[in-house]
Amino acid sequence: RIFHDSFKITDAEKVRMSIGIISTAALPGDSEVQLSVISPLKCIVGHFIIDLSAFETAWNSLFIWMNTNGYKKAEQNPFEIYLNNPSDHPEKKYMVDFYIPVEM
Repeated sequence: RIFHDSFKITDAEKVRMSIGIISTAALPGDSEVQLSVISPLKCIVGHFIIDLSAFETAWNSLFIWMNTNGYKKAEQNPFEIYLNNPSDHPEKKYMVDFYIPVEM
C-alpha cells in the first residue's frame, strides 16, 4: 500500500492510497489496473509484527527515528509491504514492513 497523503495533514477519509502486488512478470495494464514501478530507493525500513491498532504508533516511531537521526524524507511516497495474511497468524497479527524513502 502506497500512501499519497499524510494522515497528519489530511482527513482520514480523504487520504489517497494505492494498493498493489509485487510481480517479477510483465503484467498487462487496462483501464481498471494501472502499472507502476517503484525505482530503487534509499529507505528507512521497519519490520513489525503487530495488530491493526498499532499501525499508527509503528509509523510514528519510524518518522521519529528518521528525524532524530538526521534523515530527510524524499519526494517518493511511504509504503507498506504485507508479508502474511493476518488471518493465518496464530495471534491474527500483521507481519509488515514499512518503508520511508529518504534523500541520499
